[in-house]
Amino acid sequence: MRTKNFLIFFIACLFSFKSFSQTDFEKQYETFDYSIKSSVLEKRIFYLLYEMEKSSKIKKELGKDKILDNLYQQKISNLNNALNNCNDMQCLANALQVSDSENVAIDNALGKLYHQSKNIQSFVHNNIRASHRYELSNSLSDSLLLIRAWNEEAEGMNHIVNAYLLHKDLIYPTIDSAKYYSQSKGYFDTIKAFVENEISFPKKKKLNRFFFKPLPDIDLAILQLNGRNEAGRFEPVPSINIPAFKKVKSVDWNRYQYSSILVFGSGPGKETISFSKENQMRCDSAVALFKKGLAPFLIVSGGFAHPFMTHHCEAIEMRNYMVNKCGIPSNAVIIEPYARHTTTNIRNANRILIEHHFPLNKLVLGVSSKSHIDYITGEQFIKIFHRDIGFVPFTEMQRLSKCEASYLPAASSMQINSKEPLDP
Repeated sequence: MRTKNFLIFFIACLFSFKSFSQTDFEKQYETFDYSIKSSVLEKRIFYLLYEMEKSSKIKKELGKDKILDNLYQQKISNLNNALNNCNDMQCLANALQVSDSENVAIDNALGKLYHQSKNIQSFVHNNIRASHRYELSNSLSDSLLLIRAWNEEAEGMNHIVNAYLLHKDLIYPTIDSAKYYSQSKGYFDTIKAFVENEISFPKKKKLNRFFFKPLPDIDLAILQLNGRNEAGRFEPVPSINIPAFKKVKSVDWNRYQYSSILVFGSGPGKETISFSKENQMRCDSAVALFKKGLAPFLIVSGGFAHPFMTHHCEAIEMRNYMVNKCGIPSNAVIIEPYARHTTTNIRNANRILIEHHFPLNKLVLGVSSKSHIDYITGEQFIKIFHRDIGFVPFTEMQRLSKCEASYLPAASSMQINSKEPLDP
């Protein structure tokens, strides 16, 4: 009984996390105090579901649909059966996933509702399409875009269950996996308590009577339990980027050959080392190019990636070195603190360029080590992009020198990837 009470208390703590405050940026990094609201994670990982929940009109429209309500009730029943009968994680995980039959039924219901409701039509066009977060579906009609967005987020929910309950389907398990051993009884009991918390309390049950509930809440709680809240650690925009973003508006772009210099981060590999020699060499090369006046901004890219569960963010360490050691003006360095892989270094930097109105017809200059540029400009890199994120977010990639390459950013970079919850 004491264990169960502790678990319920722990769960309550998870759902009372505070929002990120810009004024706390440096303190939070120094103390590694990242208490993130699950709604912040939901917005980044499951944007469609977040927007649906936020809109009272859409919740009302979807809540009236008998098919969706029946699916909700059946899912709650399935979860109750799992709580009563499952003795292992695989059994519980099966109940927590969106099944193929559920997905087909939801697709049909959403398609029908779209054609019946002007509110839903307006919502999809003005909130979902206009967000550009489903850019790969941009050529689809609004009704098909809605269904595709749902499918992507259902796949994302299933991925979290597979990755963090079953230790399956991770492309990079050495850095992206769960903190806890998936087969331990303590972990299994805690996940069961999460599920029970989400479906048992009458007040929550009444508030959350929504067709996809409670799956994303459980999924986000699983991420929080494992300390895998990287996707929300710098939301909203990090305060140290704001001076640079203000400067963008006054830049005379005709003076520069490149829109920015992208510096690819390199994890130190050891928790006792915050800033690797490799990172320093890359920064030194980029700083030299910046001082030649090739671009008005340096974008330093890299998150909390290496080693596993590190407390050091590559981008922040690079910025600190450039500003404090190299004398680069703070409003000339932009941090991109999420990327965990080379593919997302490029995609995430492009998002910054797009969102803050950089000229997209101007090349980006990428700086790294020789071996890394070999990789970036090689044929295999394109295949890695398709495997990891499903598309290639650039055109005109070309090698310029031993440690430099350039490319043009693609609008497809805005597409979110719900199957990569640490950096969607």
